[in-house]
Amino acid sequence: MVFRGRIDHNNNLVNVTRRPRYVTLWWSMEPGGNNCEIEAVISPLDADGNVAPPVESADRYGLVKEESRVARVAVGPLAAR
Repeated sequence: MVFRGRIDHNNNLVNVTRRPRYVTLWWSMEPGGNNCEIEAVISPLDADGNVAPPVESADRYGLVKEESRVARVAVGPLAAR
């Protein structure tokens, strides 16, 4: 799954003098929902709408990657309580 959103700066001068930047997220997982991965890139887009260089540091925009574990629990036993 791919998600893309435009980044707006709080300084409108930057918004009107620079090419727009977009954050593009790729979310992939193995069959069965195991080993989920999320990758993020911040960059302008080329004429075809693809990620174009220069790719910028996500830290500059406050985008951080956190890892977490998910516990899978059957709903049936919980509902029986």
